[in-house]
Amino acid sequence: MLCLEIYNKPTINYRIETSAFLLCNAWELMLKSHYVKQNGEKSIYRDSDGKTFSLEQMIYKYYQPNSPIRKNLLYIVENIRNKSTHLIIREHDLLYTPLLQKA
Repeated sequence: MLCLEIYNKPTINYRIETSAFLLCNAWELMLKSHYVKQNGEKSIYRDSDGKTFSLEQMIYKYYQPNSPIRKNLLYIVENIRNKSTHLIIREHDLLYTPLLQKA
């Protein structure tokens, strides 16, 4: 819900980046929750080190390569979330507003 609220406030700086972070977090938690329901709690852990699968790994587990959901989520992860973690890109609002409207 917070992702949508921030996204819909055009005066907030870095709203696309923030929305992408929150959107990715929500998808990761949702996919893991669903996976746990199907396969048990231990199924989301990579190994005994206590680390869980990443969002990208969960996307690959759930969606076929030709799935539009998979393509959109991976695009958001790779081109908005991952780049925004390290850079400030002023053009994000212009470039990615239509993509987040599809997600």
